Amino acid sequence: VHASVPPERLAGRKVGPPTDLYAVGWTLLYRIAGSVEGTAKLPREIPGWGPRLTLELERIVGKAIQRDPMQRFQTAAELREALSKTLGDPCGKPVLVEPGDLTVGREAELDAIEDALREASAGKPAVLWFEGARGMGKTRLLTEARLRAQLRGLHAVETRFYGEAVERSPLLRALQSSQGGRRSPVSWLKAFAVEHGGSTQERARRAAEGYFAEDGLPLVLLLDDVERADAESRIFVHALLEECSRRVAECIRGRGLALMISSSRGPDPDFSFKGRRRSIRSLRLLKPQEGRRLLAVLMRPLEMPGPVASQLARWAGGAPFRLRQLARVLHAEYGRTGIVPTWAELPVRLLAHLGSGPGPSLEEDPESLRILSTLSDLGRPARLVEIAAAAGST
Repeated sequence: VHASVPPERLAGRKVGPPTDLYAVGWTLLYRIAGSVEGTAKLPREIPGWGPRLTLELERIVGKAIQRDPMQRFQTAAELREALSKTLGDPCGKPVLVEPGDLTVGREAELDAIEDALREASAGKPAVLWFEGARGMGKTRLLTEARLRAQLRGLHAVETRFYGEAVERSPLLRALQSSQGGRRSPVSWLKAFAVEHGGSTQERARRAAEGYFAEDGLPLVLLLDDVERADAESRIFVHALLEECSRRVAECIRGRGLALMISSSRGPDPDFSFKGRRRSIRSLRLLKPQEGRRLLAVLMRPLEMPGPVASQLARWAGGAPFRLRQLARVLHAEYGRTGIVPTWAELPVRLLAHLGSGPGPSLEEDPESLRILSTLSDLGRPARLVEIAAAAGST
């Protein structure tokens, strides 16, 4: 079934204004991008509109087509206000900042992202590596890097690795598809083709050198969960890191490259590059006040008593992902009333869930990881019978 059909309509759940606005969002995406496939990613710059306006429209469309109705615009007036503000309509009223687009407690990392983008814009190579456990916000930082790169007019390519066996490198596939759907290979990637001879390492090295030898816009390459990358992608990343290191050591300028990587642990020994220690950013848990601030932002426009916010922030333990999970649960529970009750009035079932604490990571629970990976393919909330089937209990 096509993605433009509202998920709640397919599931037979209650529909409302957000259901209609979901369809409006896909219509807007089609009118702007000429396609309704994939996600709400627009071209780097719509001709005549500029990168900033393009990016703002992408954010609006992205919110309109969220699968969770509570995360969409709730009224047509709210959508109109967002469009009016973006397009410069003096009658448009200010709207709340989209909570999911905010990053709290990561100021040093955001500064590092800006530094890397400046280096790339100046024709230099830059490497930035985020390491941290799952739920620490690594993917969120890479998303922020993409948005900031687009505002600078840079070309950003994203790849996330899932540890699956693949016939062709997802990284090479993403680089090729980012070139506007050309059928012929990107010229500097041709050197990686098997018919050009040599080992995979030799072909990767030639391709990396070929990138810097070409004229063109700087590339911002965003690689998420690189420890799960396939062998071919790892070899190519290693070649890019080596070439970046060589150019930094020899002070060579030319075509810029910002290589931003995330992993649950630091780089393996085979990922060596100049300035390695300075380039690695280990993500810490948010401080208590940062956790409360992020939760307050995520909860807008709901009102929440201060003691409840403090208790929930403590339960999350400073993990940004858990704070976002909490916000989704509370929005679903109290979105209609507009206010979260006192701690004593919270439902027993919710308290029982929160009282369980963060629990083990998915890496420590491979069976849960298998079940969740299976259910993620549905692309919608799973029914009980589907959960049972994934768990093998039917």
